[in-house]
Amino acid sequence: MSKKKDSQNKVFLEFIGNNAVEVTGSCIYFKFFDKDLNRDVHGLLECGISQSGTILENYNINKELIDKIDAKSLDFVIVNHLHGDHASNIVSLVAKTGDEFRGKILMTKESAAMALPMWNDSAYINEKDCDWLKKCRNVKAKPLYKMSDVGKAMDLIERIPTEEMITLTPNIKMRFLKSRHILGSVTTELYFSDTKSHVHKLYYTSDIGNEIKDGKYFVYDTQLPTKTATVSIYESTYGSKSKEIIEDKTRNQELKILEEKLEEILILKGGSCLFPCFSLQRSPEVLLNIKRIICNNDKLKNTQIILDGKLTNELIDVYKNVCEGQNKLDIEEILNYENLIRIRSYKETASLSSDPLPKIIISSAGFLQTGHSTTWAKTLLPNKKNCLIFTGYAPPASPSGKIKNKSETGQRTIKMDGSIILMNADVLCLNSFSSHIQRKSLIKFILSTATSQEIVLVHGEQSGKYELKEDLTKILSDKCLNTKITLPKKNQWIYF
Repeated sequence: MSKKKDSQNKVFLEFIGNNAVEVTGSCIYFKFFDKDLNRDVHGLLECGISQSGTILENYNINKELIDKIDAKSLDFVIVNHLHGDHASNIVSLVAKTGDEFRGKILMTKESAAMALPMWNDSAYINEKDCDWLKKCRNVKAKPLYKMSDVGKAMDLIERIPTEEMITLTPNIKMRFLKSRHILGSVTTELYFSDTKSHVHKLYYTSDIGNEIKDGKYFVYDTQLPTKTATVSIYESTYGSKSKEIIEDKTRNQELKILEEKLEEILILKGGSCLFPCFSLQRSPEVLLNIKRIICNNDKLKNTQIILDGKLTNELIDVYKNVCEGQNKLDIEEILNYENLIRIRSYKETASLSSDPLPKIIISSAGFLQTGHSTTWAKTLLPNKKNCLIFTGYAPPASPSGKIKNKSETGQRTIKMDGSIILMNADVLCLNSFSSHIQRKSLIKFILSTATSQEIVLVHGEQSGKYELKEDLTKILSDKCLNTKITLPKKNQWIYF
């Protein structure tokens, strides 16, 4: 067989995103020759932004990715969920090529409903970051896309049902399987039929949800892996042995700790509690848990909860429109809560932040690098009667990371928006709100699929991936299976 014929019977993957070597920046390129179209079909498994570095580092990495992609040739961009590090660079492809971009953007109906506010917010931040780079770093940075480009991208979205086989081209089929990571998240099966009618199956998980049932809201009711695959690509965020196992027992313990902390701060000390939260998924989930604690505690029943942020409230409105079944009942429970105050403008934030009455505030952004949460933090941090409560990971160099670790580092002040702020407020860290599958469950999930050729680990720290690979290799060896396990380098190719 000629080399050309042989290449026409292979699926080619290139790991062009930063998720090949770290946690953020999901983007994998695939290419396959469709015999009926008589040409290569080009696609992306997601196209997210890198978020782990400085503003300049992230900008350069994201620009480098978009410059590398031949956006005009793309037939498909497959989106498993709407978190920024998985989907917020897609509009950059449209902005780069304008009306010449013809690729279909495939996602669930829930993700499609959230795309407009998510992409508008990302565009706004993109433009602000570029202005800051010009002003403060003397870097001529052009926004990768603007809000005016978002509408063009929205027109290219196709809503794909879950659990149904979809024909993309005469010889490529796709199916979305439900995931419990966030609202509308899925894993993806891709079937490629070559010139000899042999089928190559690719399975891509993107992020997978944890298996907590108590206090986990606004996700699908099921999460099952595919049964077989030629090549499988898995997230490995909690691949490290050092990661805590988060189970229902842990969640219930933390909800009890949270209730006790709310009583201490709000009732005994007369202070306020700030939850710096991501707008998508984390804010409504935290809100519903707090609401139910308050409604079952007579001491707290009159406490006001402020849900602060333009994007946060826009997404809550989307949830109201697209949630079904129990999720719809849960979102209506939030929106009908008489003690809930929803604010969107910074003017309202500034006004309420000066109010001394005890309250609970849920505000974005979670890392305290930007957004209304920074105003609340500057107000609450100096006073010992207040508390900042964190419900997820924060990079150590971010303001949230520094506040979380202040007892270990001994750091007493922090710089926020050009001001030096004393860090006197209490701090509580809750780990069970992570939306990622945990290590033990991840290994079980991976091994539930009979992967014949290669298991690829992405979206995780390198040390954790090595530990995960070591354990998987041993288990597979004990079962006399020789499936290869790959930790890809950035821009590495594999084919099958």
